[in-house]
Amino acid sequence: MAVSKTDDRDIQRAVAVGERNRSTMELIHNWCAHASVKKMGGVGLIEAQTGLPIGHHAMVCDHAAAGGMATWDLADAALDFHDRNCVDCKLRAPVRLPNLTTLLRERELGHAEEQRRRTALEEQRARALDERQAARHELRAKVDVASTTVIDQLEDLDRDRTDECRNQLVETARLAPEIFSPDIIEHFFSLLEAGETWFSGTGLEILLHLKADPVRLTRCALVALTNFTAAEIASKIVQTYITHVETSLISGALRSLVLLADPPRLHFTDTSRLTLSAPLLALYRSYPAEVRAAIQTHLDERQFFLVRTAANAIVVIGEDDPNIAVPFSRSLIAKLARAELLIDFDQEGRRNDEQELFRNLQDALELALKAAPQATDTLVANFMQMASAETQARLLEAYNDLFRGASRDEEIVETGAHAVALSRLITTVTSTNDYDVLRAVLDILRNGPPTGLEGLVRRELTRFLGAAPPVST
Repeated sequence: MAVSKTDDRDIQRAVAVGERNRSTMELIHNWCAHASVKKMGGVGLIEAQTGLPIGHHAMVCDHAAAGGMATWDLADAALDFHDRNCVDCKLRAPVRLPNLTTLLRERELGHAEEQRRRTALEEQRARALDERQAARHELRAKVDVASTTVIDQLEDLDRDRTDECRNQLVETARLAPEIFSPDIIEHFFSLLEAGETWFSGTGLEILLHLKADPVRLTRCALVALTNFTAAEIASKIVQTYITHVETSLISGALRSLVLLADPPRLHFTDTSRLTLSAPLLALYRSYPAEVRAAIQTHLDERQFFLVRTAANAIVVIGEDDPNIAVPFSRSLIAKLARAELLIDFDQEGRRNDEQELFRNLQDALELALKAAPQATDTLVANFMQMASAETQARLLEAYNDLFRGASRDEEIVETGAHAVALSRLITTVTSTNDYDVLRAVLDILRNGPPTGLEGLVRRELTRFLGAAPPVST
């Protein structure tokens, strides 16, 4: 079977770790004649083929009192072992350079750089706080005594950033909206427009309650969505003031809106996902051309998470517009068929990223097959002619859910898409002997006969029999 891009990326990552571990082993052996490395666990296929130390390893020494730990990256285990056992050791027998001092120096330089970064960030935050306090001092001179309560509460929120401070300020807006003078409202807008993320959710909620300038507020909400801050209240504002949306900001806000409508699945948990698709659907109903353009922009990108945004947007909007996927058919098929050339996956990303994206693209392509079966299938067929076996199997999986109901007992209502899909499966099995492709077809049909499509199967029975391999006697 062909090696997928995911497998190839994992192999490269494992080899890189093995090469680092081999270098670390040399540093350990040079550090002390008593030190050695112990392999923990079995030997994997990549390790056996390359001879590199891949997997969990530990630094050990007969004189160690505190022991250590085994890690995938041996450098982590070596530094931990050094700190536990080597700092005050009187029995160390140095061998040569380079040794663990190389790792220790790198760690010290990293800590120093991190400390410099933290110090600079703290100084920047302190200066920004001083500037905000100066602005609030000027604001106090412009408002009456009652309105200074709002400034005091804003001061508390700026310093403590707690839910209690936030709720107190929001509650004041609900109970005493009259003390929020125009100058205070202007100050709130200035904080939002300056990108003060600590204030985003609070400010948007208060200004929505106060019915502040809807054009300006909607723009702040779209910018917040673009910056992935206060997504729920920002999306509510966009939905409330949908006629005031600045269309040039739609593309930037799309990913946050899609994440609300189709949040990431939580692996290894039964926790249900809370979805909020209404804002995205409202935006599409009011600005269909602009949303489609934003989807195409994301679909044309190389980063896998942007392509995923486009595919998921199509699926969510498909609830309202069953034809939404048709204009994107060629792009969806191209991304599936030429993923290795058209999509960049993070080298350190999760192994599931690739398969999850393919599933998203297949779901979107399935909508296109349902809306325009013949035209979409013709595009698929054109791409399959030049595709590898792995890619053909990937494309065929888009036909999968056409043969499945919501449950095993649910009857499927036959449409033209089913006939086209079945024809594609029959054509495929009669034109290939590749295991991956045949397995993909088998996976589509292996859960038993699709209830409701019996008539279609009977009509295609002759083709089924023609596709069957001859039986040797």
